Amino acid sequence: MTKAFTDTETQLLMGKLEMRMSSAAVALYDDMNRVLVVKAHYKKYWSLPGGVVDPGETPRVAAAREVYEETGILPNVEMLKFCMVVDRVSAVAQTYQLVFDQQVDSDTFSRVRLDPREIEDYALVTREDIVGGDRYYSESTIAWAKGFTGYMEQWFGPDRPDKV
Repeated sequence: MTKAFTDTETQLLMGKLEMRMSSAAVALYDDMNRVLVVKAHYKKYWSLPGGVVDPGETPRVAAAREVYEETGILPNVEMLKFCMVVDRVSAVAQTYQLVFDQQVDSDTFSRVRLDPREIEDYALVTREDIVGGDRYYSESTIAWAKGFTGYMEQWFGPDRPDKV
């Protein structure tokens, strides 16, 4: 016979588990092989538009919302295709970044309207530009440009363990 947890037991168990912040990003690309990348004021690198998943949001909904807030372009949530999850580890935090992509019409990029409080610039670049390092890009942006899908780990700082 299987024993199911009571609501109280479930709450006690959940209270003991680690809670991690998540973020979501979107690679919007067109039929001319251009992808939209942004440069936030507070980052040293260029990245795909995206940001933190708010309480009650799914990663897809957060991804679309963040792209809209940063660029003025609203992706179709139902058309966002999951590409990868990045387990990002540092001395400060461990977070998950979910990356989606969506093909858009080329004229979509003519509607970019940056949020100047957060984003200082944008560019339309190719996968080859990203892989070739025409700018300093986030690791997840480079992984997307190389066609990576699935799970990856990104370590910040010298504390990366050699083995698990």
